[in-house]
Amino acid sequence: MNLITRAFLLKIVISTLSLVAASQNLEQKVVDYVTPFVKTGDFSGSVLIAKRDKIVFSRAFGVANREWNIANTRSSKFLIGSVSKPITAVAVLKLVQDKKLSP
Repeated sequence: MNLITRAFLLKIVISTLSLVAASQNLEQKVVDYVTPFVKTGDFSGSVLIAKRDKIVFSRAFGVANREWNIANTRSSKFLIGSVSKPITAVAVLKLVQDKKLSP
């Protein structure tokens, strides 16, 4: 499984966790889930979970620059390439399905 697929799946899993976990347990669940990926070098990035219009979890993991060992921060910028295309496609299809957008 490539890194982009893992990142996308990680987002889905964390989104699901946000729906079922209380905010006190949420941080520990996210950290427990993400840490093994960070330790193996399979994930470096930021995780943000919001419920309604409130941020309930936000944390950076791993490094932004491996050569200089610069840690990620919550304000680190990432080149996401084409990762957002499937998310946008799903959003558009959902709008079409809900008859809020015509094809």
